[in-house]
Amino acid sequence: RRSELHARGFLNLGGVLPAGLAQETRALISALQRQGWPPIFAFVYDAPWRLVARAWTLVEQLMDGPCLLEPSFTAFQLNHARDRAGERYM
Repeated sequence: RRSELHARGFLNLGGVLPAGLAQETRALISALQRQGWPPIFAFVYDAPWRLVARAWTLVEQLMDGPCLLEPSFTAFQLNHARDRAGERYM
């Protein structure tokens, strides 16, 4: 996986994190958007932070040492139907 990270600059970590936790975070973001809130507000809740915490050990192993969370992170929810229609939604 480290070689993939170096070659592509990112990883697809499908199956590494608990599916239920990812689904909980995705449902939270959808619920926020239905109420008119942007996805970044999901970080007010615990679910996304539990996802980050579960990923952290793997990230530090891949990076071969301790890592820091860069403070300008965000959250998105892609909308394929709106994208196909050419609508701007982010």
